[in-house]
Amino acid sequence: MVIPYRLPLILTIALAVSSRIIIFLASESLTRGIYKKSENKNKLLVGAIFPLIPPMISMVINILVKIFNIQKIPGISLITSLLLILCELWALWTLTYVIGLAKDLKFTKAALIALIMGYINLILLQFFK
Repeated sequence: MVIPYRLPLILTIALAVSSRIIIFLASESLTRGIYKKSENKNKLLVGAIFPLIPPMISMVINILVKIFNIQKIPGISLITSLLLILCELWALWTLTYVIGLAKDLKFTKAALIALIMGYINLILLQFFK
């Protein structure tokens, strides 16, 4: 869900589109595999864009911090790290909400799928860091 800012614009756009498709495919396959829910693919496809908004906000703020060269101010790195964590939590909550609405799942069942996807995301972020 986190899109790197050091890449060229075309590659960044391709990553954003592919991450939307990956979120859709992963949540669809997990809901089919775990809960046998296969309806409302269109709602899930439309809703898969919303969990990408919080990481993009975090990315824009990090870019602004680097552009204006204010990362040397004490505490800014802590604030940006906390902002990244809050945006990831916001993205997980949004993903939970979207899965719950699209697949008619209770919050706890949708949260399980979103947390599995979030855990895989954190593993991939540490692996590709």
